[in-house]
Amino acid sequence: MKYQGLFEPIKIGKLEIKNRYAMAPMGPLGLGDCEGGRNDRGIPGRVTISFYD
Repeated sequence: MKYQGLFEPIKIGKLEIKNRYAMAPMGPLGLGDCEGGRNDRGIPGRVTISFYD
């Protein structure tokens, strides 16, 4: 497979991550603040996604 490394674990310090996938931000506008951080509207969606392992 061309990108086999994406499916392998990576260790950063003491933290081991099971693969190298990252999910880009998505959703309608208004889920973040003016400085690029998350606001109260944007947090529940991220928490929901983290449960689908």
